[in-house]
Amino acid sequence: MNRTSILNFAASLFIATLPFATYTPAAQAQNNKTLAVVSIPFAFEMGSSHFGPGKYTISLQGENFIVIQGASGSATSLVRWNPDMKSGDTTKVVFHRYDDQYFLREVWDANEPSHLVSGETKAEAKARKEQKIEVAANHGAGATVEVAIAANR
Repeated sequence: MNRTSILNFAASLFIATLPFATYTPAAQAQNNKTLAVVSIPFAFEMGSSHFGPGKYTISLQGENFIVIQGASGSATSLVRWNPDMKSGDTTKVVFHRYDDQYFLREVWDANEPSHLVSGETKAEAKARKEQKIEVAANHGAGATVEVAIAANR
């Protein structure tokens, strides 16, 4: 390769990596928004992570990821925004419960006109099938458990 080819390659590589510069840890820290600090009185799962009862901070990272952090660990989960007709009444987290298993599925912010929803994991689908829940009759959940947030942010 001659010098001009090397310079062109280096310039192309630099330009190609520019869109990813916003995904650095420093940029992600600026995009984090604490949604709630909540005490959860039971063990639960989010994604493939298991958490014990305790106090957790739930944050939004970017537009489509929530991060949960507590004494028993931390995890990140992909979520989607579900638009609502009006803002929620309270800030809360919603779990689906099957027997003694709880799965974090929704995060509601009283100040937002939409809420965050995570998809059903393989573990939740297995728990639902083991409990033999009729999906049509129960909208896919054995029961929902809401935990209100006393002090938001």
